[in-house]
Amino acid sequence: MRLINPNFEHVFEIKEGKHFLVVIENPEIMRTYISDLIKQSDGEDGSFVLSENNSELDISKNMDILSNVLAFETVDKSVTSKVNSLLKNFMAGENMFEKTAILKTQIENYAIQLSEEFPYSLSYDELDISNLIKLMGIKPAVSYDSITEKISERMKLLHDICNISIFIIVNAFSFLTTKEINELIEDSNLEKHHLIFIDSLNPSVENSPLTKIIIDSDGCEIFD
Repeated sequence: MRLINPNFEHVFEIKEGKHFLVVIENPEIMRTYISDLIKQSDGEDGSFVLSENNSELDISKNMDILSNVLAFETVDKSVTSKVNSLLKNFMAGENMFEKTAILKTQIENYAIQLSEEFPYSLSYDELDISNLIKLMGIKPAVSYDSITEKISERMKLLHDICNISIFIIVNAFSFLTTKEINELIEDSNLEKHHLIFIDSLNPSVENSPLTKIIIDSDGCEIFD
């Protein structure tokens, strides 16, 4: 895959084991690019183009951007939506259909009894499988003991469930140690994730697998 921007000289060749660090010195330029990436990851238009074999890909279906490493949901809304869709089909499938129907009937009968015996008039919605899933609060189980494990868990869920493989992490070097950054890279290599760090800091990446590109205060690209 290739990620390009008309304002970039550099073309990001996305392939296994290759990761990038983009240092942006100008806050305005940083804000513009990050805003574009966030919008495009949500399905809106922007300046970045992702392609494979000369065919453009939908960024929202292939890329995730983590703009705040200190406050984020491990289970992304797209993961929840996908899991609910799969679960809905599973509950309506051959193996679970009868048990699902019995459970729905029991809950509906309970609602009828409540409406009959409660001293005030009640109404209730028809119960479908989507409502049943919401009622039970079913969601993917996650477990982590550190910030790097939390980030890795998020990436793994998005990769395994939504087929997203490109992960952009903003200002990770401001909050994570070199050891923690290397842990993310090692884990990404195992899981076949592709990392692009975008940062306002300019850390040393000597002896690191990261390819560094610096966009200076004038918007010029420097390859370190």
